[in-house]
Amino acid sequence: MRNWYEDLFKAGFVEYSVKPDQVHLIRDGLAWSTGTYTITVAGRQVRGHWLDQFQREGDGEWRVTFEAVAAVP
Repeated sequence: MRNWYEDLFKAGFVEYSVKPDQVHLIRDGLAWSTGTYTITVAGRQVRGHWLDQFQREGDGEWRVTFEAVAAVP
């Protein structure tokens, strides 16, 4: 993950924004969300969709347990 971010900054990463569309509780302690994202790198804008699954840990914090992203051509 660290290398991925370092590569983004080296390539001219300047902006990242997300817009959640849906958030749903599957059952106690398990949820999913979906939405759109926009990334600007070296003057080029990339847009796409994302899906996250969350699980509540023993400390009460929600953690991402699955993530999928797809760029829109």
